[in-house]
Amino acid sequence: MKVLLIAPPLKVAKEMEEFVRISYPLGIAYIASSLEKQGFEVAILDALAEGWNIKRNEEEYIRIGLPKEKIIERIRNENPDVCGISSQFSSQKDVPHEIAKIVKEISPKIKVVFGGPHASGSKEEVLKDMNVDFVVIGEGERTFGKLLKNLKAPGKVDGVAYRKNGKIVSSKPSEFIMNLDELPFPAYHLLKMEKYFECGAEGFSARRYVGGSFRWATIITSRGCPFDCVFCSIHNTMGYKWRPRSVKNVVEEIEFLYKKYNIRTFFFEDDNFTLDKERAKKILREIIKKGLKINWQAPNGIRADALDEELILLMKKTNCTRVRIAIEHGDQEFLNKVVGKRLDLKTLKEAVKLVRKYRMDIDGFFVMGIPGETDKTMRKSIDFAKELSALGLNPIFGMAIPLPGTKLYKVCENGEYFVKKNPSLKDYQLAYSKEALIDTPSMPSSKLKKWYFKALRETLLVRIKKNPRVLLNLNIVQEFRNHPIRALKIALSYSKSALSK
Repeated sequence: MKVLLIAPPLKVAKEMEEFVRISYPLGIAYIASSLEKQGFEVAILDALAEGWNIKRNEEEYIRIGLPKEKIIERIRNENPDVCGISSQFSSQKDVPHEIAKIVKEISPKIKVVFGGPHASGSKEEVLKDMNVDFVVIGEGERTFGKLLKNLKAPGKVDGVAYRKNGKIVSSKPSEFIMNLDELPFPAYHLLKMEKYFECGAEGFSARRYVGGSFRWATIITSRGCPFDCVFCSIHNTMGYKWRPRSVKNVVEEIEFLYKKYNIRTFFFEDDNFTLDKERAKKILREIIKKGLKINWQAPNGIRADALDEELILLMKKTNCTRVRIAIEHGDQEFLNKVVGKRLDLKTLKEAVKLVRKYRMDIDGFFVMGIPGETDKTMRKSIDFAKELSALGLNPIFGMAIPLPGTKLYKVCENGEYFVKKNPSLKDYQLAYSKEALIDTPSMPSSKLKKWYFKALRETLLVRIKKNPRVLLNLNIVQEFRNHPIRALKIALSYSKSALSK
């Protein structure tokens, strides 16, 4: 049986073109290697990375990636029995369905399987499209293989949604993979690796401001999160149980990429890389022991209460170029009762001081406008961000986005808080920093937007007063050095947002 796994092109609002990022389709690559291990013939089509430099205007959007005729050509050449299509983001939810339609137009006999966070959280909506035959819910490495062996009897497979007698049904949830070391490394050999390095060299890498090599890779060292933030969608696919890979397994993958592809820049995409800080220390010590001269970041953020001086020193020694911490809100009561994040804000100031002691940049994520937010809680959160800014933190504010399958989505749905009943791709893409998706009695969307720009302006002024050189942020300098026009557009966009509202 031949399986073709497809990462769709990108459809981005014109207002967001300058912030396009291209990343490895790690989920697809993991499934590919697992299917190969089970004896299936597998190919990967990353329509975004393989056509990263091809752009087409489409009214309000720009489409980036291989054009339709090239996708059709590739699918026909591969001649698959089954197509697995990645449906990761609500901000791209329509594009996988366009690929599904293409597949069925080529041959109705090809089975189409969706997987990923958006599909897992919106299986009923996804299966309304008759071009989609199945949805794999949650982790796909085991489930996909079992489904391929039971295409005529999907009810025998846990973790699958499908249509039966015209109705959408789901089997019981699948069990999570507890021993992640059992999984083979992602199928890098099926990816066109040089394409990712090319787009990185041109400023389109997954994490643009790396301050390091354009030969970069993303890596996941653990899965799952035991915490329960109201806005987080990670539980749709990875669950609540934190499951780490062994230190040996993680460093072996880093070493493989280091030697095989000459990769020097790594991004640990875990939601909780430092949840077990002693394990994190062991990983970093092993990197030093093996003499791997890398630089790295954990862009999804790490817990501030997991940082101590020994860990920070090891991060410095292994050339961590930027520390990001997930704060979410500066009002402790709101953080506990509404956001659902178990974090003592008293730990933040010392954490920021420690990181800055070793002269590393540090970012902090803040979410604004979750239902229950008021002027009082917003003021308190921004004031706390200003205190941290004075210590050297770079706060990153974002308006709350209700993603399918999250508690926040249910709250907004039940309270009728959505600004639009059926948000478009553009609505989702602009929701973080330009146009709010949530409108509540205590925080209307128009007021939320004003608070957002107020937060940007006030914290930036604190940082400039503390250190005027913040305007020459090393990340921007790096971007100017390599891509001055792109950097200028980004800098102008940010300063306009922060200072002119």
